[in-house]
Amino acid sequence: MEKLYVMLCENDSSNVNYNKNGTQDSKGLIPVSELYIDNFLLSITLEENLVDKNRHVYKENGKTLSNIWKILKAAGLTKSKPKTLVLNKSAAGYCQVYKVHCAEEEVSTVMNFLEKPAMLGEFGLHLQEIDAAVDVAGTFDKREIENYLMETGFRMEGDSNATLSKTIIDNDVFVGKNCLSYMDGGNRFKLFNKFVQSMETNAVRNRVGNHIYDWVVQQGTKLANARDMGIDRGVTQAEVTFYTSEAPTLEVMKERVFELLGHIPNSLVY
Repeated sequence: MEKLYVMLCENDSSNVNYNKNGTQDSKGLIPVSELYIDNFLLSITLEENLVDKNRHVYKENGKTLSNIWKILKAAGLTKSKPKTLVLNKSAAGYCQVYKVHCAEEEVSTVMNFLEKPAMLGEFGLHLQEIDAAVDVAGTFDKREIENYLMETGFRMEGDSNATLSKTIIDNDVFVGKNCLSYMDGGNRFKLFNKFVQSMETNAVRNRVGNHIYDWVVQQGTKLANARDMGIDRGVTQAEVTFYTSEAPTLEVMKERVFELLGHIPNSLVY
C-alpha cells in the first residue's frame, strides 16, 4: 500500500479527473455532518532573546506547546492535537504560531474554550484564526464552479474590477485542482474533496500523503461517519476561515459556511 502512495506522490496527480465516471445528479451538496470547528491557530509574541536566530526557532517552544496541551485538557478538549507551525518575523518582532486540530471535539466545548481568551492570555497566547466546516456528500469540478461563479458576481484573482468583492484565489499550484477558494469580507471560503486531500497532503517526514490512513481506518468518528454517508457520491468539506482574535458566534460561523454552499448550483454537483 505504501509503495502505491509513493508512486502517486512521485507522479503528477494534479490532472487526474476524479469525476470522470461520475454523473451530475442535480442532488446538490447534501450535509452529512453538523457544523464543527476543524482547527484554530494560536500565536505568541516573542522577545528577541527567546529566538535562536541561527536555527530560526523559538527556544522555549517545548514549554509553550506543553502549556497548550494543559489548557486544552483543562477545557475538556481531550481529542484536540496541537502542533508547532511557523516562526514569523515582521517589523513588529517574532511570532510563533500553533495549530490545534479539534474536528472530533463537540463544537460547544470548542466554543466555550475560544470564548474565554483569559485562559490563553495567562500564557501569552492569542487566537489568530478559526476554521469552521461542514462535510457534504457530492463532489465538484473546480473549473466548472469557477466559470459559474464568475458569471454570478465573482472575480478571479488579478482582476482589477473593484466592484466585485468576492475574489476566487488562483492557487492550483499550492492546493491542486480539487480545492476551490475565494475571499470575501476578510474571510476565506474553501471547498475541497476530502478523499483527494487525504492522498495529496504530504507527511512531515516523507512524501506519502499521511491523512489517507485516517480516512481508511477510522471507525466511530465524525470523519468515519461522513465518509460512510458519502460513499456513493464522495465527500466535500465546506470550510470558512475567520481571521480574528475574537471568536465569532456559532450562528455567524454557520451562516457563512452555508452561504458558501448556497453559491454552488445543484446542477454542477457530481
